Amino acid sequence: MLKVLVLDDDADNCLTLEHIIRFAGHQVQSVYDSSSFLSLVSSWRPQVVIVDLLLGDTDGITVLTDLAPSINKPDVIVLSGAHQRLLEAASRSASSHGFKVLGTLAKPFTPETLRQLLGKHTTAAQLNQRIHQPQKAVLSVAELERAFELQNFYLVYQPKIDCRTSSLVGFEALCRLNLPGLGEISPEQFIPLCEQHGLIDRLTQFVINTAVPWFAGFVSSAGQHSQNLNNKVLKLAINISALSIAHSDIFSYLIAQCARCNVEPGNIILELTETAAMSDPIASLDTLTRLRLYGFQLSIDDFGTGYSSILQLVRLPFSELKIDKNFVGTAAESKESRLVISSVIDMAHALGLSVTAEGIEDRQTLAFLQKKHCDSAQGFYIARPLTPSQVEDWVVRHQDDKELARLKALRALDILDSAPEERFDRIIRLTQRIFAVPVCTLSLVDQHRIWYKSKIGMKHNEIERNGALCELAIRHSGSFFVADTLFNTETNQNNMVIGKPFVRFYAGHAIKAPNGVVIGSLCMLDFDPRPVTNFDAEALQDLATMLEDELTRNSKMTLDPLTQLKNRASFDNRALSLLKLCQNHQLHMQLVNIKVHFDSPEHADIFNLYYDRIIRETAKLIKKSFAGADLIARVEENSFIILHVAQDAELIEMAITAFFNLAAAEQDKKQHNIPFSYAATELDCKMGELSSIQQLYMKLDLAQQRAVKYTEKQAAVNASQVAPGQ
Repeated sequence: MLKVLVLDDDADNCLTLEHIIRFAGHQVQSVYDSSSFLSLVSSWRPQVVIVDLLLGDTDGITVLTDLAPSINKPDVIVLSGAHQRLLEAASRSASSHGFKVLGTLAKPFTPETLRQLLGKHTTAAQLNQRIHQPQKAVLSVAELERAFELQNFYLVYQPKIDCRTSSLVGFEALCRLNLPGLGEISPEQFIPLCEQHGLIDRLTQFVINTAVPWFAGFVSSAGQHSQNLNNKVLKLAINISALSIAHSDIFSYLIAQCARCNVEPGNIILELTETAAMSDPIASLDTLTRLRLYGFQLSIDDFGTGYSSILQLVRLPFSELKIDKNFVGTAAESKESRLVISSVIDMAHALGLSVTAEGIEDRQTLAFLQKKHCDSAQGFYIARPLTPSQVEDWVVRHQDDKELARLKALRALDILDSAPEERFDRIIRLTQRIFAVPVCTLSLVDQHRIWYKSKIGMKHNEIERNGALCELAIRHSGSFFVADTLFNTETNQNNMVIGKPFVRFYAGHAIKAPNGVVIGSLCMLDFDPRPVTNFDAEALQDLATMLEDELTRNSKMTLDPLTQLKNRASFDNRALSLLKLCQNHQLHMQLVNIKVHFDSPEHADIFNLYYDRIIRETAKLIKKSFAGADLIARVEENSFIILHVAQDAELIEMAITAFFNLAAAEQDKKQHNIPFSYAATELDCKMGELSSIQQLYMKLDLAQQRAVKYTEKQAAVNASQVAPGQ
């Protein structure tokens, strides 16, 4: 039973609150003025106070400020009919004065909401247990140095999961200290002390020396933990102090340790707070740039608490952003926090950064982050920091039954029954063109059906799973070819073979979710038998990898926000895959570069107003004209690249002509006077001619220069043919 005191100058409201609280089994008193309230707090000692913000003689903030010096502070519920943001601000104000705030109660309120808030109060038994817990020890420098000598420091590892699939993606290494006679010492106490007395690099070296070998061992044995664990995506996060940024020795030690343990720098994330990044801006820029050049990932920790966060994101080479737990922890009840989180995620993705949310303590918050396309998550709801032996137990518990895990991973992608997407359709068209098969599909295997995310030659959107040929690729996990289905024991009795559509050739390659679980297949069917070559198996694997890459990558991070075409980074990644495909399988590649050239505008403000519109319209014309392309991207502000593999040259010429015809028609309808023009450059690369993205850009640039010189030469010839006096 609680003792609850209400402060509200509305008598009717007091009666309502008293009725609800008494009915819930608690004692309650109410007062209408601040002086009576403060007096009763002192004499009656309530465990919970409900304070209205708008009072006749004063306001709730002032009352709580006056109450703050009290030794035994009651828990607080903030009550008001004011805007929710004011309620949340008042709640933060109360917290800053040392009160435990159970929550806010907006008028009009429901009895259930009030009962839930009262239920958050710490019980007497819990309070008694808390009082008798060891108090925070005062740590001396001598004890800290002795802790290094006696090896009293140890590490725990907090798991991080993929927000979409809930699969394990890595750990954050966290340092802990246990001293004989003093017990556990808070990191908030020993880390600042290490920084003050020049011991922080020694502590960081201990973390590196312990965490990197452990991580290497864990990754190498990942397959033993679970067949569903994908060791390729696992990363280890290590916290770096602001003071360490200026000390290159600690990073040299990290590089050497990674080499000794055979850990790729790209699998290490170095986390720095905003304050650390700003402690010496020039040194930070130099050091962090060098670390990125070595391949290390960089995370800006506790984002949203520093004074120049946006500036740091732009000027420093971070690859990840961690949303501060103060926002994440209040997301369930605070609209303001949810808006901040949404904006931060969108901004980070627009800048090409992945996003991690820390401090997740409930399912509701995790669901919100999944909806907002946050990349990864950590917090007590997922797992508390674990010792190495506890990690192995957690991983085993975290993995479900194989089929349940497969279905869970598939549905977490939120792709079933979705609309067609060009990013998948382009790959399926390319597959069909390379292999010259009548039927090609991206098949996703649901519980009782096969659903086609992308398809050519298949009239149905889905078929029953039982008896489907696509099931074979899941069973075999990799590539599976049947040159003649009538002579294969796994297919010769299949209904699709002995009945319509009378399939005689089948090929499939398993498609895996980001956590390594097979969720479907890239399938090809033919109605005649056909031989299978090494080329077929390798090419099918390359194409399946491209599909998996599209499933793995957050689509928001791969798209140019203005045009919704692939952005430069995404183009480079996919073009490299296509280059390797062409090189390995002797395929030719054609590129078209379309540039928008703007003449110097008379009025800059009008130009800025219409610039984005012109770029967007250009993207629409390109998508419409080059619908059969294998890759379209906006690679620069005014430059687009269209890439084709093994495509008919005449079709490409027709697409270019169609683009200019459409552009001319749009020019006639334009509602502005911004002078601009288009230039198209073609590049036809012979089989295996290109081997790198850099080579691609160099050859394209050379082709553009030749086109310009040819145009200038033609202009000079035309001028010389003009007779004198004409």
